Amino acid sequence: MITNHPRPAIFPSAAFGAKVAKRQTSTRVPSELILPTFSVRLLDQLVVFVGRPGVLIADADWSCYLEWLKALLLDASELRVLVTPGAPPPTSTQRSLLNQAIRFDSIRFAIMFSDPKVLAIVRVMSWFMKSIEPFGARQLQKALEHLGESDITRVRTAIRELGGVLPDAAP
Repeated sequence: MITNHPRPAIFPSAAFGAKVAKRQTSTRVPSELILPTFSVRLLDQLVVFVGRPGVLIADADWSCYLEWLKALLLDASELRVLVTPGAPPPTSTQRSLLNQAIRFDSIRFAIMFSDPKVLAIVRVMSWFMKSIEPFGARQLQKALEHLGESDITRVRTAIRELGGVLPDAAP
């Protein structure tokens, strides 16, 4: 279900139960998507991505997210994306669609991982993909510093409201 969205055709997941927040950005793109397999919220130029633990990202939801990102980039010169830990990653096909849809010179990612092995693999991959920086599940402060975000309370609140859980800060 989409609420208060002037351009529902942009978000194909509407037919699959997407809910869109009432808050809108200046180009009437919703500031939040609540999808069956994950949720996202825009905080100024920071996108907070919260997956559902144990739930694979549905292709329809991913398509909706990509259209949303593209619409946001029409209104912003750059975006920063924080991906919280605990949920399965996008599939290789979904990552390929992201690579095709988004100019990576205008978007920067901080991806948090619970699994140290996956963190190590992505850290090596990030040497070749400069817009992606991996962080451990307890490194929210470092991830936000990388993204240039100083309001950790606002981000923690958004993560909690989107259904995410973060472990306590790094020891």
